Amino acid sequence: MFTTALHPTTDRSLPQTSERGFLVLSMSKRVLHVNETAGAFIRVLSGKEAAAFTAGGTWLLPEFLDEVFQAVLAELEKRIAAEDWRQFEMRMLYPASQGLLVARGFGLPDATRRQQSRIVIMLQQEPL
Repeated sequence: MFTTALHPTTDRSLPQTSERGFLVLSMSKRVLHVNETAGAFIRVLSGKEAAAFTAGGTWLLPEFLDEVFQAVLAELEKRIAAEDWRQFEMRMLYPASQGLLVARGFGLPDATRRQQSRIVIMLQQEPL
């Protein structure tokens, strides 16, 4: 499955980088890995200097990334319920004044331990 959605435009300045940001999350939204580039995108999208965590240790993702996570999670749960173990990708676009932030969400189901399934979000800036 491959889908694309467009998010409302923002005037926030995205970090000027050609590098990709990566987040790896559990199905409960626990952050397992975030690279430096993804951290920079998250700080800009959230308008905060540091990432925020809930009391349970899950990450408070900016609205746009939370939408990506929720969309991938919903599809992942459907596929697990149907015992469809194929990996899949979804794409969302976040327009900004100097380019697009492309978020590619990947669902990685685990047939042997369902709660070990993972969600990977890759972030990349594209010029307009």
